[in-house]
Amino acid sequence: NDLLDETDEVAFFTIQPTTGIVVGSNSVFDLTIQDNDVPSISFDDSFASAAEGSGAFEVKLKLSTPPATEQLATIFVLDGFKVDYGVDYVTAPAVNQHFITVQIPAGSSEASFTITPLADKKHEVPLEFVTFFLQQASAGLDVTNPRLSFFTIIDVKKKHALSALAVSPNPTSGNVQ
Repeated sequence: NDLLDETDEVAFFTIQPTTGIVVGSNSVFDLTIQDNDVPSISFDDSFASAAEGSGAFEVKLKLSTPPATEQLATIFVLDGFKVDYGVDYVTAPAVNQHFITVQIPAGSSEASFTITPLADKKHEVPLEFVTFFLQQASAGLDVTNPRLSFFTIIDVKKKHALSALAVSPNPTSGNVQ
């Protein structure tokens, strides 16, 4: 037994004719060794943040061991209060009905997708949140914790200060009515 994920292995045994032995009709035997090592997948980081307009940020998924075959992971995406996909951020691959599907090539020890916080002109809360939940994976992977990753978009717009009011001495004299 090993810790590597691999495809099932098959060994074929054939009885060859030799002097004094008569080979019957069942001269071939095949032995299949089924692999029982299933890689696990989880988020690499539970928390990350980036400023609006700062470019793409890579969200990584880590695997306990590289899978022997191509796999898929499905991530549920939940937008926080007043956060809108396409306005506040985009992802690659794109969110489709609140889900991202990430392909994991055979032999990879990690996979990833990107989130790009978009610069906007909206006056909004200083922090916007997007939650990613590792919902499921294909049959060749076990989903383990951490299954949640929280991403914070930091608003970088400058707040306008109130105009200063200049008060000068009143040039009039006497009582002001």
